[in-house]
Amino acid sequence: MTTAPTQSNSLGQLRKSLRPKTENIIAGYLIAALMLVGSVVLCFTKMIPDAGPRYALAAVLLIAAAGFAFYIRRLAATTVDIYDAGFVVHRGGGDLVFLWSEISVVQERVAVEGLPMKGAAGRASAAISGNESRSYTVVRNDGTKFFFDKNVIPRGSLLAGPLRTAQRTHDFAWETENA
Repeated sequence: MTTAPTQSNSLGQLRKSLRPKTENIIAGYLIAALMLVGSVVLCFTKMIPDAGPRYALAAVLLIAAAGFAFYIRRLAATTVDIYDAGFVVHRGGGDLVFLWSEISVVQERVAVEGLPMKGAAGRASAAISGNESRSYTVVRNDGTKFFFDKNVIPRGSLLAGPLRTAQRTHDFAWETENA
């Protein structure tokens, strides 16, 4: 049984602390490692006969692997704490504080995932699979943005729910886009 966090500060009582799923972090590091191995294999094999393009492709793969690993490292260090008066995003570079009263708009994007087919077949595949993917961008009055989806927070509703509740009392805009 888990107990609710009880830490408090100027934002009120800590209601919930959210972190990315461990499986997503491990999968990200594995993908970066595979990209790194791919770049080494390209350098030392003759899969592409001409050395120039082979080394260029290996360099691009190496840079992409490093960039992806850096992104995953930053994602792994992200924590979102939800309080009575707002939420705080903790990242390696610092904290972003979003008070409910300082939010100007929440932009929600809903995408229905299906097989990549056009026309009626694509719509039917989306209707059958029914997987909805939601992402959110929270914008403060000063223009600072925080984007989150299921990769940043295990379930978007864990933060979207408190945002919806806060919208009732703080009257910020909520825009929904169906993609």
